[in-house]
Amino acid sequence: MKYFKIITFILSLFPLEFIGMMTDYQTGSMIGYIPYLIVVFLISIALFNVKFKTRLCILASRVVGIFISWICVQLFINIYETAGYFKPFTANSLTIVLGVIQFILILLVTFVIFAFLPRKTH
Repeated sequence: MKYFKIITFILSLFPLEFIGMMTDYQTGSMIGYIPYLIVVFLISIALFNVKFKTRLCILASRVVGIFISWICVQLFINIYETAGYFKPFTANSLTIVLGVIQFILILLVTFVIFAFLPRKTH
């Protein structure tokens, strides 16, 4: 379980939004968003099994990951060239929107896990 928390923390730092957007733009398919969804489920499972302080650390690392994604978009995506591709958003705003959507999905999946699985009480 210790390694699972470490892996989840490291995955939270990855620029998942940037990876999804870049794959979407380069290939024209939404297959790049699959890691985005996998990490949502991994983070939700990790939030179910850890204490409050660790939950805050994982969520804070996800915020840092969103910021890293935004920086990667600034550095590696031509914002003027992609202006029409991510309509109605620009590449910058889509990064932030995907980050907010990811937090909402994490909360929903965590809520479902807490609702249907009994929590161990020690």
